[in-house]
Amino acid sequence: MGLNPCCFGIPLQTGCKIIAVLQIIASVLILLSSILGLIAIGIKSTEDKNSNGDDNAKETDKISDDTVVIVVLSLILTCSLIGLILSVVLYRGAKNKKRKKLLAWLWISLILLVVMVVKFIVDCIYVKIGHALELVQSAGLSASTIWPQPKHVSIDTSNSISIPLSCDVNLLLNSLRRTFPSKAKCMITQAFERASKNFKSQVPSPSYNCAVNPLNINLLVTNPSYQSVNPSKDSVSQESYKITINPQSEIFIEAATTIAALRAAWTFFQIPTNPSRFIQHPISIRDEPTFIYRAIMMDTTRSISVTEGQRHPIIRLYEMIDRMEVVKMNILHWHLTDTDGLSFQVDNVNVTSPYSVDEIKKVVQYGLDHGITVLPEVDIMGHSGTVWGRQTNIPSFAPWDCPYQFNLDSPQATQFITNLFKNMTTKIFTNCPILATGQDEVAPCGNNYVRDATALQNKLGQIAKNAGKRVLVWGDTILEQGLIFDSRITLVAPWREYEGCNGYAEGVNKLVERGYKVVVYNQNPWYIGRETTAEGLYSYNPLDGVQPSNVGAVLGGAVSLWEPSLRDLEHGSIFWPMSAAVGEVLWSGSRQGGEFNEERYDKISTFLRNVPASVVSMVICK
Repeated sequence: MGLNPCCFGIPLQTGCKIIAVLQIIASVLILLSSILGLIAIGIKSTEDKNSNGDDNAKETDKISDDTVVIVVLSLILTCSLIGLILSVVLYRGAKNKKRKKLLAWLWISLILLVVMVVKFIVDCIYVKIGHALELVQSAGLSASTIWPQPKHVSIDTSNSISIPLSCDVNLLLNSLRRTFPSKAKCMITQAFERASKNFKSQVPSPSYNCAVNPLNINLLVTNPSYQSVNPSKDSVSQESYKITINPQSEIFIEAATTIAALRAAWTFFQIPTNPSRFIQHPISIRDEPTFIYRAIMMDTTRSISVTEGQRHPIIRLYEMIDRMEVVKMNILHWHLTDTDGLSFQVDNVNVTSPYSVDEIKKVVQYGLDHGITVLPEVDIMGHSGTVWGRQTNIPSFAPWDCPYQFNLDSPQATQFITNLFKNMTTKIFTNCPILATGQDEVAPCGNNYVRDATALQNKLGQIAKNAGKRVLVWGDTILEQGLIFDSRITLVAPWREYEGCNGYAEGVNKLVERGYKVVVYNQNPWYIGRETTAEGLYSYNPLDGVQPSNVGAVLGGAVSLWEPSLRDLEHGSIFWPMSAAVGEVLWSGSRQGGEFNEERYDKISTFLRNVPASVVSMVICK
């Protein structure tokens, strides 16, 4: 074919040769850079495997990103190799004046051009991903100051800001709803004041003129009408929130509900600061719990002797709620009765009752204002004989027959239980969405035990249902005695490995397969006593052994304090901060914060021990 002059008077044949030579050089350079990139990724992967401190989730993210880079570099290497071959074809085609070789080069070059454009786009995206990863990794140690650890945290260390946490909070409240209930405003405002007060009391802050740079927080609540947690009906999204501090030092918090805003308050005042208590870098936090049911079970009957005229100091319950709020636990399971005592007054029951109805109602309200739902438990079947036995008109079994149990053959006994439960539901615990009726360690006594026990529990369940509530029972009578309760209104808390079950998890699976929602109260390892270790509590995964199809029916779990030999002052020092370990597992997910970190645990220990009870200046939100 004829080769006419090209640009600048250069013959087309010479021009093609020049292009071919330039492409050969470029292809060789790209080929070498791709090979070097693959080698670098290999070295980086080896270093990551040898490094410590990364959690499983981050490690998975790193592996995924490295795989993307390897694939992209491999494609580039392949394309550069093809380009090198085509460049040689072009050079030989131009030199020998072969039309077909020139056309082949032309069409394949067009295809490669498209590939290179795609590669450019991928590179740009990867740069952004890489920058985001750098932000997360730079937040690693700093973000670990937040307990429980949020699901997603990024700190932009490329920008510097200066926000003093020592200043008073100025909340700018907004809602997507037409109205913002005054109670919700009160709850949120009080939560931020408590969190700020605790921050200031524990962290010495230098003097600062807050008028120059006030702590303005823009808070948007999607649904401010949602003001209490009902774990039997709610989803984790109702406690979700997002905190954004931008490079302009503006603070924005988005909360799904009023309760979510309370959770955000305690995260905000744990954001890492410099020694002068200033937030130094823009930060973004997105968070929500893994489980909706995150409980602490507290026994106020057996830990000290109610029968001897003593009582568990009620101030301890307020202190418990204060600390639960800090670590984002949301259920206080209050074990009110047992063999040795009844912890509240009941109409027409002549027993020593350490807590008045008014005192109990105040504890329940205090919990609600702090985002904590009180779940009262009265052991209906077992663990009741000593107390109920004092009632001359209420028959109970003798200890040598069926110890500490009601006589279900007696209409008087069943009527007493029914009236007691109605009283609890309609007069005392009106603001509690779940009531527990015990059902643990019950001996199958009576002429028609299975029939009578099933009928009684279902009757109590119906009373609860009529009041818009549900009931919680231990797993004993269902798994070992075959009792069948209405699963639509009954939550089950297995607390041990049951007879006929190969391990704790098999009991959970059996309950779910029978239609029940389950909460994990596993005594091993989530019962706290003198021999309990924080590492053991933290390392337990409540979903271990649970079938994937059953996971959705596990609402969460609880840490329990039953130890009867503990003195009053030991409750705080032993129960806290160990419960914080369980709280993080239930909020962040098992081992999401990495394996047990003693230094981090010591920090939350110090923080929790110094949390002052705010009951002295308690504000009731109405």
